[in-house]
Amino acid sequence: MWTYGESNPDLFHAMEPFYRYTIGPLRLQNYTQNVSKIHIFTFKSSVYFTKLIFGGAMTVNERIILALDGFKNKEDLLLFAGEVAHRVYAIKLHEALDRFGPGLIRELRDLGARRVWPDMKFFDTPDTVRLRARMYCDLGADILTVHALGGIAMMRAASETGLEIFVVTLLTSFEIANMPWISSIENAVYYLALAAKSAGAHGIVCSPHEAAAFATLPEFQGLKFVTPGIRWEEDDPHDQRRIMTSSGALEAGAHHIVAGRMVTLAPDPIAAFEWLDSEVRNHRKGDRNA
Repeated sequence: MWTYGESNPDLFHAMEPFYRYTIGPLRLQNYTQNVSKIHIFTFKSSVYFTKLIFGGAMTVNERIILALDGFKNKEDLLLFAGEVAHRVYAIKLHEALDRFGPGLIRELRDLGARRVWPDMKFFDTPDTVRLRARMYCDLGADILTVHALGGIAMMRAASETGLEIFVVTLLTSFEIANMPWISSIENAVYYLALAAKSAGAHGIVCSPHEAAAFATLPEFQGLKFVTPGIRWEEDDPHDQRRIMTSSGALEAGAHHIVAGRMVTLAPDPIAAFEWLDSEVRNHRKGDRNA
């Protein structure tokens, strides 16, 4: 039996997150008996662990979609992704894809990401959307986003790829004061969601408030409700308006929550992710620093 970090510095580097969140805090002595499977591989001369099952810990949280934006350099993004990408339903990319290029999709899959979602929010003619959707399919994407306002034909064009299609209803930054031509946000989201369902979309992207209003309606059975605008209770909402905590969104009926800046811009992103993971599993409320 090898001693942790004693003879193999690469293995020490790979196992460090595992030690930090399991062995160290729990002070287990014969921990190798509890590790059922570890996959280790090399990327840019560093070794990362990509899958680990330890007494039920570090299993996949199907409710979380993690948005990896806000990283200024690619190495930091990949180091963070190497620790968490395999533990969430999907990794979402937007600004990071603009900054680091489309090859990032394959790199994240190589690091263990189960699904990669380039959040391009297509809004164009059906033929143009069809071409762009096929391109992202070839690049290794698993999920695509289109705007419901583009119409049913455009949404169906994206669906031809066979990828999971999420349809944006109204951005969570919108307020009724910004849109005087509609009677209410909820009314607009309702009809856009109906159009998405008719087009064969797998889910809609809306705020947790609309999820609370519509998730249990029979006309939306089989449609996922994907909710961005997730914040810690004490957080600044930034540019978003229709927001909610992760526990609140799940109680409202969200199938997946999208978390980004609350994790990636935290002083310790790994610690923030661990708290979010625990909160989502337990629907726990309270001070994450307790």
